[in-house]
Amino acid sequence: MEGRIALVTGGNRGIGYEVCRELARLDCQVVLTSRNEVDGQRATTRLDSEDKIVFRKLDVTNKDEIEGLRNWIVNIYRRLDMLINNAGVYLDEGVSVFDVEEKTMRDTLEVNFYGAFHLCRAFVPLMRKSGYGRIVNVFLQDTEL
Repeated sequence: MEGRIALVTGGNRGIGYEVCRELARLDCQVVLTSRNEVDGQRATTRLDSEDKIVFRKLDVTNKDEIEGLRNWIVNIYRRLDMLINNAGVYLDEGVSVFDVEEKTMRDTLEVNFYGAFHLCRAFVPLMRKSGYGRIVNVFLQDTEL
C-alpha cells in the first residue's frame, strides 16, 4: 500500500474515519473528504498522521465539487489509486420504509447511490490511465419492516 493515493468520502467520522487512519498507517496518502468543512478539518487534525492525510471539502451530490476535487487530485498527485465511497445518509431514520416520504427516499438515493456513481465516473478514467485502481463502496442499512 505504500505510496498509494486514496480518496475517502465521508471520512470525518465512523467507518470513513477509521479507514483514513488505517490507510495512513499503511503509508498511503489519504484525501479525507467531508461535506462539512469544520468536521473534516477537525477529523484530519485528530488523526495527526504526519501529513499522510489531507482534507478536501466534498458534497457528493455536487457535480462541480466532484469535478473540482478530481482536478485538484490530478494537479497534486497526478493519479488516484483507491476510491472509498463511504459518504452516506440515512434520512428515513425511525420511519418504516413503507411510510417514508418519496422525497426523502430520493434525497437518500442522491447521496448513497448517485454520489458514488458520479465519483466512479469522475475517477475511474484516471485509474485506468495509471493502470491501477481499487473501488470500495460502503453500504450500510438498518431498516425495520
